[in-house]
Amino acid sequence: MSCDDPQTSRFVDAVAAGCIPVIINDGFALTAAPFSRSLNYAAFTRIIPEQMWLTDTASAAHFAYNWPEAITRQMFTSLLAAQPKLLWHAGTPQDNVARSLWQTADADCG
Repeated sequence: MSCDDPQTSRFVDAVAAGCIPVIINDGFALTAAPFSRSLNYAAFTRIIPEQMWLTDTASAAHFAYNWPEAITRQMFTSLLAAQPKLLWHAGTPQDNVARSLWQTADADCG
């Protein structure tokens, strides 16, 4: 999902569907990853370097989809733990997204 950011739905759609997101964006963690202070994206995403994708797409796809089953299961478990922190449940006690937004704003604004 190259060039994805919090305003687009591909990342959140993947998380909501229980799919491990594959990210092709070298700056994702710095520019687009919501709540990166409290979430370890490496635990539940597969990140492919942009140069690898541009120069050898077949190898990049192999890299994304051919991990050992034990690692994939661990990533899926981490994805399930991250879902409540990334998905809206507006107006319910489970709405961790709103809480995270306020915590991030408080930390950024001092």
